[in-house]
Amino acid sequence: MASRNEKFYFYFCGKMRNGDSAIGVAVADTPIGPFLAESQPLITMEQLKRLGIAMGQAIDPSIYVEDDGRPYLLFGNGHGAIVELGEDMISVVEDTMSNLAGLHDFREAVTVLKQGGLYHFTWSCDDTGSEDYHVNYGTAEQLYGPITYRYPILSKNVEKGMLGTGHHCIFNENETGQLRIAYHRFVTPLSRFSSGKGYHREICMDPILFGKDGLIQPVIL
Repeated sequence: MASRNEKFYFYFCGKMRNGDSAIGVAVADTPIGPFLAESQPLITMEQLKRLGIAMGQAIDPSIYVEDDGRPYLLFGNGHGAIVELGEDMISVVEDTMSNLAGLHDFREAVTVLKQGGLYHFTWSCDDTGSEDYHVNYGTAEQLYGPITYRYPILSKNVEKGMLGTGHHCIFNENETGQLRIAYHRFVTPLSRFSSGKGYHREICMDPILFGKDGLIQPVIL
């Protein structure tokens, strides 16, 4: 979700009538709605093919606003991509769309934040149904990359029964300025379900901390 022009914009995953994945946008006057979806999708597989963008599925949107106020949409499955949003927040500037290079082992859910003059990218790897679902981390000097892979910052803790930690967002807690990561993992206790544990989830939050080297430290579960 993003806020601009005294409106709130909710970017979501959807399906075309032919079953292809797509990303839509809905608009409201408040963050709790009611939201009204635009009649046409913002991102489609047909559009990506036309623009020469490699993509498995058009899913998992996240928003980044640059220092100059320009908004960007990051998204993707199998391949990550970025595009500048129009000033109206319900259109894209197609000639700014590009794949992101350097997303090591990328599966989905790419996000970015800027701190210390660097762009800090995070993305999910493996599969949501796997206990090894995790979040990788890399940095870049430019928003469009290339991205230098660093290491995983969020991964399972088997001893504590914390599995399948992934598909996250990072946000700034306004009251304290503390960065936090929100993500899902297998619901606990693990004994609640005998199968399909990756589809029975709970939401968790932890602080994001930077080391003396200016890089995000791995989250301690």
